[in-house]
Amino acid sequence: AEAIAGKPLVAHDIKAVGRRTGLLAALEATESGRFSHHHTLVAAYLLEPTRRNYALDELAVAAKANKKTVFDRLESLYWQHGYHGERQFNIFMTGSAGMQRMQTLMQRLRQAPPESLAGIAVRQIRDYADLTTRRLPLSTTKVEPLAAPPGDMVVLDLAEEGHFVAIRPSGTEPKIKFYLFTFVSPERQSDLDASREQMTERLNCLEEDLRQYAATNC
Repeated sequence: AEAIAGKPLVAHDIKAVGRRTGLLAALEATESGRFSHHHTLVAAYLLEPTRRNYALDELAVAAKANKKTVFDRLESLYWQHGYHGERQFNIFMTGSAGMQRMQTLMQRLRQAPPESLAGIAVRQIRDYADLTTRRLPLSTTKVEPLAAPPGDMVVLDLAEEGHFVAIRPSGTEPKIKFYLFTFVSPERQSDLDASREQMTERLNCLEEDLRQYAATNC
C-alpha cells in the first residue's frame, strides 16, 4: 500500500534483493510474503523499460533451464504462494465542486467507512494521513499507531485473508483512485482457472460496492 501512496516503505529492500540475487528472486521473495502487501512494489520497480526487459530475460532463461515456459513459471508461483487478483479504477470528480467532493469522500471514508464490501466485513481501517489503525466498529475501537510513511490514503482491510482496498486522491487529476486486492491461499486452491474466475467476480463486486459508496458519500 505504501507503494500506492508514492512513498514505498520497502522499495530499497526489494532493490537490494534485486541487486544481490536478481529481479526474479526479488519477485519470488515478494510473492512469498516476505514483503507482505507490497508485491506491487516489484511492478513499480519494473516500470523502467531496462529493468523490465532484464527481468523478463532473466525469467525466460531460468524457465528454459528447467525446460519450462515463462507461463509455466508464473503458474508455479501461483501454486506455491497463492493467487493474487488485483484491479485499479478511478472515479473522476470534475468541475468547480470536484476538489470539495474528493475531500468529502476521503473524510467520509475515515469517519464512516463501509461495514462490508463484496459481502466481506471490513475489519480495520489504516489511515496514512494521521498514521493510525482502527478496527471496526470505530465507536468502540482502540487507536493503534501505523508505522508507515504519511500520505493522503486510506486502506480498508477486509476480514478475509489478503483482501484489502487502498483509496487515495490523484495528485495531478480530479479523481479518486481505487486499488483492489484479493487472494486465494495455496491450500484453498484446486484449480487456477477457478481461482481466477472467483477473484474476478470478487473484484467486480468490490468495485460495484465502492462505486455505490462513493456515489452516496460525496
